[in-house]
Amino acid sequence: MKKKIVVVLAMLLLSVIGCNRKEDLIKDQVVNLESRIIYRYIPDKIIDDGDYFKVSFILSHQLFKIKKNAENSAYINQIEHAIAEKEPLRFLLRPQTNEIVKIENLTGSDTSYFNSFHPEKNPELSLPPLEIGVVVGNEALDQLFAKIKSESCSEDLTVTDTCITFRYPVDGCYARAHKMRKIIESNNYYCEKQFVYGHLRAKDEVKDCCVEWGYHVAVQIRYQDSTGGLIKKLIIDPSLFKDAPISAEMWRAACTASSCGTSYISSFSTVPGNVYYRNEAGDYYLFDEQYKNTNCVLETFKNLVGCYPSPAPDVSHCGF
Repeated sequence: MKKKIVVVLAMLLLSVIGCNRKEDLIKDQVVNLESRIIYRYIPDKIIDDGDYFKVSFILSHQLFKIKKNAENSAYINQIEHAIAEKEPLRFLLRPQTNEIVKIENLTGSDTSYFNSFHPEKNPELSLPPLEIGVVVGNEALDQLFAKIKSESCSEDLTVTDTCITFRYPVDGCYARAHKMRKIIESNNYYCEKQFVYGHLRAKDEVKDCCVEWGYHVAVQIRYQDSTGGLIKKLIIDPSLFKDAPISAEMWRAACTASSCGTSYISSFSTVPGNVYYRNEAGDYYLFDEQYKNTNCVLETFKNLVGCYPSPAPDVSHCGF
C-alpha cells in the first residue's frame, strides 16, 4: 500500500514539474518572440534558393531568408502580395540572423516612414551628351578619387560633414553612392549611377568576409586621358575597390565573388546620378535631393566595420 502511495505521489510530482516546465517553455517562447528584431520594409523580389526563399527589398540591398515549409506558406503568400502591391510589412527575425520567423501588417505608427517615400513610376530620365562633365587626365582622376576617399569613415576622421561608410558593405550602398554623387558634382563633373541586380555576393578583402545583396549601386564617371582619347566610363566604389576607379565590367564581376558562394547577375541599368533608388523592374524610383535619407543612413552606420552586424541596423527612422 505504501509503495502505491509513493508511486502516486511521484507521478503527481512529475506531472507538476512537467506542467511547470511547459509553462516555462511557453514563457521562453514569448520572451524569444519579443526579443526578435523587427524590420520594416517593402519587399521587391523573392528568390528561390534551395530550402529557403531569399527576399530583397526596396531601398535596402541586404537579403532576408524564409524557410520553405507549410508553416510559412501564409507568410510567403503575404510577401508575394506585398511585392505586387508595393506594400510595406513588418518582418520579425530570429536574433542575430537574417531569417524571417514572422510577418505582420504595419500599424499606424509604422507607416510615417513609408509615407515620406513619394516614389515615381516613370520619371523623365535622360543622360546628357557623353562629352559633358568629363574628368580629363590622370591627375584630375586621382584628385577626385582621393577627395571621395577622404570622406570615408575612419577612426581618425577629420571631415565635418557626414562620413561615407565604405568600410561597412552590409547595407547602405544607395546612401554611399548618393554622397559620392554630391562630391563629384560639387567638383563640376557629371555623375551617373549603375545598378546591378541578382543574387549577389561580394567579399570584403580587408575583413576577409562575405556579404549577400539583392542589388548594388555605385557612381559612374566619364573619363578621358590627357591625350584626348576616347571617353570611357569608370565606376568609383571604395567599398569594393579601395585603390582606384575601375571598369563597370570589373565592378559587376566583384559583385559575384565565387569565393563567397553561388551568385548571379540578372540585369543592370545605368541612370542619371540624381536617382537615389531604382528597382529591377524599373517601375519604382526614389529621389533624395535634400540628402535627408542619405545623411541619416550614413550616420546610423558610421561606426560599423566589416560584415557584421548582419542584418544591418534598422533605418526606418530615416525619412525623406
